[in-house]
Amino acid sequence: MHQTEPEAVRAPLFDVDAAAHKHIGARPHDEDGVLLRRDLGLFAVADGAGGENAGNVASSIALASLARHFEATRDEIVNASVFDVLGLPTAARRLSSGFQRANKEVLEIAHSSDRYRGMGTTMVAIAPSPQHALVHVAHVGDSRCYRMRQGRLELLTMDHSLANEVLELRPDLPEAQAAKLPRNVITRALGMSEALRVSIRTLDLAPLDRFVLCSDGLTDVLGDDEIADILQMTATAEDTAKTLLARALAAPADDNVAVLVVRVDAAPGVTAIPKRHATRPPPSRRPDSGQPRAIEDDAEIMLIEDEDEAPDIVIVPAVAVRGEVLSALKDSVSGPRPRPVVDEGRFQDDGPTLIVDGEEVDGE
Repeated sequence: MHQTEPEAVRAPLFDVDAAAHKHIGARPHDEDGVLLRRDLGLFAVADGAGGENAGNVASSIALASLARHFEATRDEIVNASVFDVLGLPTAARRLSSGFQRANKEVLEIAHSSDRYRGMGTTMVAIAPSPQHALVHVAHVGDSRCYRMRQGRLELLTMDHSLANEVLELRPDLPEAQAAKLPRNVITRALGMSEALRVSIRTLDLAPLDRFVLCSDGLTDVLGDDEIADILQMTATAEDTAKTLLARALAAPADDNVAVLVVRVDAAPGVTAIPKRHATRPPPSRRPDSGQPRAIEDDAEIMLIEDEDEAPDIVIVPAVAVRGEVLSALKDSVSGPRPRPVVDEGRFQDDGPTLIVDGEEVDGE
């Protein structure tokens, strides 16, 4: 199995600077929030919704919960390998776990009082790993993260919006029907459901990279070209954040605006940044049992469908469905969503029934 050094063993290759500014805009309530924790290497923006003070509560809870998760796992990440047994970045899983914890806390408060019922929030966050020249980006909703590198602006997140759902699921939707759809509607948010899907990715870092995290109050009034122009004419994180906010308010912005800028540069004494051709290690190998290995030993396709809140897991080829596979699936898919069944399955309230080719299978 491929082994890597723990997260904090190496000296940092990068210095990280950050600055944030926000404004209520033309709204009666400020529902945007910003988290800037240099000590944790954690930076986030959240945009709440829910009316009155509920939106502010949702965004505040989400950001505070994310920070507490990073505080609680600070010692654990120091001793962790950079990549886990699945080849996933450990720090990325930590960030995603923080989103899941935040979602649970927002839901708990939303269910505790009619005043907060139905509140939710978007959130976008980055967690740089300066020791390994990596940055981990996570988001839910339409709060965005951009990266400026060598004069080129790139959007690192894809809005979880109704428009993008149409692009993915109904690209052939007639224009007349598309014109009737509401704009600026998001399809994922913290506080909406116990089953939250967090979009997350890991990228390399390069000297003078700058990241812009923002609520839609900024992107509703500034196009990507204008954001890029501001990044090119400002040097420090403070100047960039201040200028972006000022330009949005002059537009003028009719929504809350939150901007957080993170700038990285080579740490003192670092003259060369190691090139990374991939952000994950070679695949780990299973121990050799000495027995011939059949092609069917491993599943090649697993399709998880979640229609009517009764997920089915279809495994191809069916011969790959073994007891250990089913047991692992039960552990990984269980939780707030119903437990899985396999192939023409059925869902039972008293526990999972695992069925392959119409026959019940014991997955223990």
